[in-house]
Amino acid sequence: AVDKYRDWSVEAKIESPQDRRFRWTVGAYQFDWEQKQHRVDFASLNGQDRPEKIFTIENEAIFGSVEFDFTDKLSASAEVRRAEEQKGQIDYTPVVNLQGGPTVVTYDSRIRGNDTWESTTPRVTVNYKAADDLTLYANYAKGYKPGGFNGSIAIINGRPQDESFDQEESVNYEVGMKSTWMDNRLVFNVAVFKMDVTAIQLTTPIQASTGAVTSISTNQGDGQVKGFEVETKYAATEELTLGFNYALADTEFTKGCDDMQFTITSGGGIFNPNDPNSTARNLNGQGSCSIAGNEFPLAAKHTASLTADFVRPVFGGDYEFYLNSDLSYTSKKWVQVHNLAYTGAAALLGARFGIQTNDWKVGVYGRNLTNEDSSPGATRWLQQNLIGVNGLTVPATPATSVASYSLPRGFFGVLRRERQIGLEFSYNF
Repeated sequence: AVDKYRDWSVEAKIESPQDRRFRWTVGAYQFDWEQKQHRVDFASLNGQDRPEKIFTIENEAIFGSVEFDFTDKLSASAEVRRAEEQKGQIDYTPVVNLQGGPTVVTYDSRIRGNDTWESTTPRVTVNYKAADDLTLYANYAKGYKPGGFNGSIAIINGRPQDESFDQEESVNYEVGMKSTWMDNRLVFNVAVFKMDVTAIQLTTPIQASTGAVTSISTNQGDGQVKGFEVETKYAATEELTLGFNYALADTEFTKGCDDMQFTITSGGGIFNPNDPNSTARNLNGQGSCSIAGNEFPLAAKHTASLTADFVRPVFGGDYEFYLNSDLSYTSKKWVQVHNLAYTGAAALLGARFGIQTNDWKVGVYGRNLTNEDSSPGATRWLQQNLIGVNGLTVPATPATSVASYSLPRGFFGVLRRERQIGLEFSYNF
């Protein structure tokens, strides 16, 4: 497909002088965006004249903030943003090998119901400067991700309840410390956080009526994230700087129902949202659609990195020799909400060295020097495990069936790029 975009935004704000004890800001924002998808085929190599899909977003917001220094050590700020986002989606019936493109509308969100999402997102921060090189802080904030539409994909494939999906909202708490030590040679920052999330938006694969597989966005339930972050940087010498970062993000669904979770746990039963406790569909008596207690998919619990940067003047001081290396670690990630399949943990080592000036840099780089081969991402997607076999068909499931007998679903993953070594050159104009 050929995608054509149009967007514009404008923001206006008025603020008080920032060197005063009491400071304030007020403003307004507007954003318009449009995307048109044009089909490409043998009769329209540059795209059909009329689009197959049209997506629009209109976002309007007003915002304001106040900040006050109670003392030389204690300050606080409060801000709030009130936004309204309107989304639109129009789907047309595809036509093949016709330059003009489609004309028949199959879905129009403007006549289907709710297409506007509103939000009020406050943020409050308190800072206490315990010493010149030590600051303690705490903040509270709300966030949101507007809802949207799956449109005709959900309706045509028997999931009218997923025609649209709701807005995701979060409440965030964080306390932390920012500090420098040893005459500013050591930076040490730490933060502890918690996030409560409702109506979590995730991508869900579904089987189309044609037997193919497509995806829709759904609200999978509520959850929370707890964790902490540590950031350090140490100037070991004038030429060598070391760094270490670590983050723990412990995720958990506190509420949620997934139809495939029921199919997996019930021994193949088809989940009926209108009768979730149906014993006829609970084939082994252990079926449950609940994903409460499971971890979020595609989210690593542990991430860490080590860095080293060495710079030394050479050739009389007109040039610099540089050498830097970084080692990053990411723990395993669950592929789906079921927490049954996961990508492996990954440790990636990289390095660079060369010569640089203020104007140019030339050097050698290496990426993934240890040839880490764990998949950076995977998904459970393919409905047919025997794709490409002539004469193979997936029988349609009768409406009266209580068990699923389609072919098993499979997984596919993204291959990680193996070791790379190369030359790099850059020049600042």
